[in-house]
Amino acid sequence: MDSQVAVDNLYDFRDHYFERNPIEKAIDKTDDVRTELEKVLKKLNESQGQIESKSEFLLLKGRALNILPEFSPEALDCLSKAVKLDPKLVEAWNHLGECYWKKKDIENARNCFTGALNYSENKVSLRNLSMVLRQLGGTPEERSKFMQQSVDNIKKAVQLDFNDGTSWFIAGNTYLSLFFASGQSASILKQCLGAYAKAEKDPVAKSNPDLHFNRAAKDCFLCYYRLVSLVVRASAYQPEGSGFDSGPSHTKDSQKMGPTAILLGAQHISMEWGNMSVCKYDLAPFVVAYRV
Repeated sequence: MDSQVAVDNLYDFRDHYFERNPIEKAIDKTDDVRTELEKVLKKLNESQGQIESKSEFLLLKGRALNILPEFSPEALDCLSKAVKLDPKLVEAWNHLGECYWKKKDIENARNCFTGALNYSENKVSLRNLSMVLRQLGGTPEERSKFMQQSVDNIKKAVQLDFNDGTSWFIAGNTYLSLFFASGQSASILKQCLGAYAKAEKDPVAKSNPDLHFNRAAKDCFLCYYRLVSLVVRASAYQPEGSGFDSGPSHTKDSQKMGPTAILLGAQHISMEWGNMSVCKYDLAPFVVAYRV
């Protein structure tokens, strides 16, 4: 097995872990990946003399080290040297950008993904740049500009590979961000739902816990939004200053509900979601925490 195949297999081991292991093994996944990483690093060091160029060796080693969720200074060092030796290594630029992202160095991450796109338009650079752009902007105008650029980039990434679940997952996140940033349009939320649904069809994306976390956050917001809508409807049935204790309103329109019935409906929804702390029926400002 050559070094390239060894690193490819390492990523296959991580990305398809839950297709080969029960969900109960989730707690062991990072340790299992780390064990496989040590094997691959040993093989890379043993075969270093057989690899054609130093830049290729540094790319393979940096790519392997970058597989773990936490930032790796050694991966950053290897990949930085690789792109200096061969600036056309698009894959090295992408992994270097991911290293900076993990380091929370947003500007350098942006430069890496933009640099990769200077050599080749590819889905990885486009979708990662989409994530980065959503973190930029100091004023509302700047944030709006970068948000639109983020949307444009993720659309291009999806068009390059319509079946890539990771691109669809990031598209869902982008539309969720746009939903909250642009007046909460129903059509944008529909695009978000569609993107997440497509992401779940890909086994790799489906194994990403952030996908399920973000879908839960979105569902929780919809629950809260419905609660507020019910309360607003209920308030319309009462004069200003009166409470919600007068019982059902009598109306000729049998389709209308009185305030008590509406509030009971709201309480029922609240009970259904009572185990999710952000969905309390208290009309407090709603904050969605989701993962980019």
